[in-house]
Amino acid sequence: MFSWLVPCKSRHVASIWSPNVTARKRRVLLLQHLLAVHMLAASCASSCVAATATQSHVLLAMLAFNPVPAASSTRTFSGAWVDNGEISTRSTRTDSMSDAQHLHRYSGDSEHNTINGVGNSSGIGSAIVYPELERVLQGAARATEEDLWHPKHYSTNLPDPALVLFCYSRPEYLASTLESLAHVDQIGSLSIYIAQDGNNPRVRQVVEAMGRKLFYWPRVRSFTHWMRDREPLLGKDQKGHAYVAQNYRFSLDRIFKKGHSHVIIVEDDMNFSLDFVRYFQATAPLLELDPSILAISSWNDHGLKYYTNDERRVFRTSYFPGLGWMMSSKLWAEIGSQFPLENWDHWLRQSVVNKGRDTVVCELNRNYNTGRTGANMRAAQYDLQIKPMDHSEGNVMDFGNLDYVLLAHFEAKVEQLIKDAVHVTLDLGTNSGQGHAPAGKRKPEVSDVVKEVALQHAGGIVLITYKIEQYNELSKLFGVVSFPRAHFKHIAILNVADATFLLADVRECPFLPTDLRIFPSPALVLLRADRGMDCKATCETARMWCDATQFPFINKCEVMQQHFPCERGCDLVEGPDVPNYVDGVGLPTYQQCLVTDKRPKCDGSHQETFRLCPCIARE
Repeated sequence: MFSWLVPCKSRHVASIWSPNVTARKRRVLLLQHLLAVHMLAASCASSCVAATATQSHVLLAMLAFNPVPAASSTRTFSGAWVDNGEISTRSTRTDSMSDAQHLHRYSGDSEHNTINGVGNSSGIGSAIVYPELERVLQGAARATEEDLWHPKHYSTNLPDPALVLFCYSRPEYLASTLESLAHVDQIGSLSIYIAQDGNNPRVRQVVEAMGRKLFYWPRVRSFTHWMRDREPLLGKDQKGHAYVAQNYRFSLDRIFKKGHSHVIIVEDDMNFSLDFVRYFQATAPLLELDPSILAISSWNDHGLKYYTNDERRVFRTSYFPGLGWMMSSKLWAEIGSQFPLENWDHWLRQSVVNKGRDTVVCELNRNYNTGRTGANMRAAQYDLQIKPMDHSEGNVMDFGNLDYVLLAHFEAKVEQLIKDAVHVTLDLGTNSGQGHAPAGKRKPEVSDVVKEVALQHAGGIVLITYKIEQYNELSKLFGVVSFPRAHFKHIAILNVADATFLLADVRECPFLPTDLRIFPSPALVLLRADRGMDCKATCETARMWCDATQFPFINKCEVMQQHFPCERGCDLVEGPDVPNYVDGVGLPTYQQCLVTDKRPKCDGSHQETFRLCPCIARE
């Protein structure tokens, strides 16, 4: 009955150590075999009991210490070479490693339901013969869970990791970035790739000189530099962000084809905390444990100096931050063929692309951006948004148990925070500088209004709700950017002094109680405007009126795709006629559906687009 589980069958034992079996699956199979041994003992004669008892001790030892038959894994590195424009500097070595060094400690498998830590795909979990067996397996499961997050496993959490540094024409920034990167702990565990866009000779000289000086074996596993032909795939007038996206697509595809399990992505204007790599090692299991996690990032959009952030804590954000992040080969296999030729980060933030998955982020940044100017950065913007950012100057060795950031646990935490919070109403005005928000230029600081509220609720939790059209004023009070970032399903958690603030969008946050929510009007009718026509005229033609307060419910790619073909997907842009579908053959956004992070208006139009309009019937 249980022959497929019985450990004494050598072919089943051998299957556990198959190279096609993941470490996580292997651990579950060991638990299943342990269960089978004890069930077999119940039906065996006394002569069989001794044998099964011996087998159970062996299996328990495997679970506790994970001894694995040594399997030599040989990595051979040749000297400097050039192949298809790829310059690689490596040293020769042979590295023999046992499979045990690659094991991850997982306590479950997505293909199994679990009872007391035992895979139950066969339905046998409830047929435990001995009461003590249940205690043994429960203890094994608890040990497995605690063991998973132990720092001793950090180095094996990334089986074959790489880091790619993108650069173009800023040799001074690049030199600083490479110098910082060379001093990061655990940098030797990575294969380093320098993806240069174009052939700037000064950039090439920096890479070659610093590669020889700082990135030789055994300091890193390998160091590779290539120069991509800077061909404008969208035409000679394409913008800087398009070149960036095209270099990303070319280089990431090239790197993952080499078989790497994970790639850490950085750019040429970053400095790094000492534990930058260790942070990714510690959080890597989350990508396998939780399918609702898209990626890991070392950048917190709210990681400002005037907030209280814990250097060991992480959280989830539904707004992909980029700026020093890690993706798995599994994600690239999913999105690589669709990767866009421009605005790659806007594209990845679209729900139709990320499928509602979140990014795990550290509270305290693990990198610091030094580039005041760049393809997507202006000096004034840098001084306001990036310069005030904080970053870790320590070196965390143990990030602790990260179960709290798994989806169910994190959602429960947010729900509890809201229940425990005091709802405070701020006068946010209407984007006019009136109300509590300070008039004039935005400042990188927390306002006196927020400081006063924090003092009044020291040690407590404050819930502040807002409409998206009020967020510009709210952001001035908290010293953050003017569009919501670093939020989890439209609720952001900010720690000011001894108070915790929750900023929640009344239209979008699903955790708010019903009496605080705003839902689409029951009278809302979505109409497609004629080409070149604005929404005001479109609604009036249908004897209705355009209600701009309903735009947030329809300014979404998934809604646009229900009304237009959107053959080339969606893009995030600015414009008075957004959201729309582009029908102009000569436009770079032809056949795309466009959405915006600005406030759409009823009277905007463009001669080559079709708008989607929120109309309300007149009473």
